[in-house]
Amino acid sequence: MNVWLLAAAVVLGMLAAFEVGFWAARKFGDDPEKSLAGGLAAALLALLGLPLAFCFGIVEARFTARRALLIEEANAIETTYLRADLLPPPHVERVRALLRRYAAVRLRVHSGETFEANSARSEALQGQLWRASAAAANADPHSETSALFIRSLNDIFDLRRERATVAMHHRLPRAMMLSLLVVAMLSMVAHGYSAGLERRRTLLSTLVPIISVVAVSLVIVELDRPWQHMFRLNQQALQTVYESITR
Repeated sequence: MNVWLLAAAVVLGMLAAFEVGFWAARKFGDDPEKSLAGGLAAALLALLGLPLAFCFGIVEARFTARRALLIEEANAIETTYLRADLLPPPHVERVRALLRRYAAVRLRVHSGETFEANSARSEALQGQLWRASAAAANADPHSETSALFIRSLNDIFDLRRERATVAMHHRLPRAMMLSLLVVAMLSMVAHGYSAGLERRRTLLSTLVPIISVVAVSLVIVELDRPWQHMFRLNQQALQTVYESITR
């Protein structure tokens, strides 16, 4: 879903909610309700800050987790590349060439390539790496150094799966976003009702709360998306490792 279309739809929806409240106040409201309506509008706008802060805290923590996993994966690739020296000589260059290709593929996770395509290429290279490593280990079955290398290789495999799981499946529950939207709409209805009782409305008092809520919600949605457009993960750790092992 295009996030800008979503933001525009929410802005229009909140404006419509404000107008509904304003019309209802002009049609059915009484002057004695002014203080009650104003207090209700203020309370709902304050309540809206709770789900906004809660949702933001969740997606920010997950974004931080994705960033930490990327650094761990870069370190694992570099460690495995260095430990390839522990393999029997005929297999070292074959394994290192595959690791260089693997690092290049992992760098393209956030550069326009679809997740499915990148996942398929990563898994194919993992299969080649495993077969090459198994051949090296079978050449000297009692070697502890080969076992040490294979443990590092398993770390690479586990981290790729963990990164994919956190990005694709650890998402903000839809019920939370729905509750956030409901509270936002109700707060704008109450705000419009209060303005209708006052018999006046201004562009500033109408648009400022709407734009503020939509701006924070936009950040939440973008941070929750697997491949962000506004908040891309910094790939420098992987880039540095790739440049180091291809020198």
